[in-house]
Amino acid sequence: MGNTRRNKDLHEAYIHIHGNDGLNDVLSQLAACTPYAIRYKRSIIFDIQQYNQEELEKLFDFSEFPVRVYTNVKEKLNELKHLPKLPKHGTGKRPLRFDLNKPYPRDVILFYGSGKGGNATLKNATHRQRHLFEYLRFTDSFIDDYVKVKDAARIPEDYIGLHLRSTDRKLNTQNTIYGGTEENTIAIKAVPQEENTHEESLKKIEAFIAANPNLPVYVATDNIKLLDKLKEVHPNILSSYRAVESAQCISNRECKPLHRWAKKEPHVLKHALIDLFLLANASKLMTSAGGFSRLASALSRKKSLVKKLLTK
Repeated sequence: MGNTRRNKDLHEAYIHIHGNDGLNDVLSQLAACTPYAIRYKRSIIFDIQQYNQEELEKLFDFSEFPVRVYTNVKEKLNELKHLPKLPKHGTGKRPLRFDLNKPYPRDVILFYGSGKGGNATLKNATHRQRHLFEYLRFTDSFIDDYVKVKDAARIPEDYIGLHLRSTDRKLNTQNTIYGGTEENTIAIKAVPQEENTHEESLKKIEAFIAANPNLPVYVATDNIKLLDKLKEVHPNILSSYRAVESAQCISNRECKPLHRWAKKEPHVLKHALIDLFLLANASKLMTSAGGFSRLASALSRKKSLVKKLLTK
């Protein structure tokens, strides 16, 4: 009986992705492990710690993914608890990862730990990272929710997008305007940003909005108080934020990172993905620091891919 079970387990080998960071990083970790899983015929246990209240099967459709992906993490790991894991968690704050260039025994669960997963953007992406977006699909229910949010926020077909990451006190807005003309980018670069202060970024935002006076602005940000401040000046600003997020903000300069409460709040990941695609579908996009902005800007240059991802 024991040998039969062990032989069955050996037939299916596993990679445990333990994502403990933001959306861009966990997708990067999935992107890094997928080609390895394909090559060595391993299934993936997709474990997103920061969003563990989210039911991943209601967002991602892995039915046609090139390898089997399990999202019932606790149940699956409990089922496989008799199998050895490599490597162990190691020491320090960040667990270790297995070597992507090395084969391992099939009776060992390979661990790809938390920490910065790299860049899941399509800009200068490696071949293996591009594969993720070729394989990734979303459920019909997620696509329906995306459409509902877009309709509820009254977002038209033509609009400009703005992503503001305010958890680090500095907005760190970028000079490049994706989808904009050269003149548009020049207008933003003309605004001084000598010390990369909050005020300097706000001036760049003003220049971006002023350069597109007839278009509504969709703003994705983790700081509801900053959003309210912008709305006071620009009534054409659109957003899809919920009241729960306002309690996390100390001021329009500082907001507690979403990661501190995403573990307790359901649907944070869903709304992050909706924000991502609303930014990517903007005709022009201004971003700030961080992987989420990089991912949004990369997808904004791949409108056909975004359309494919949002089509049932």
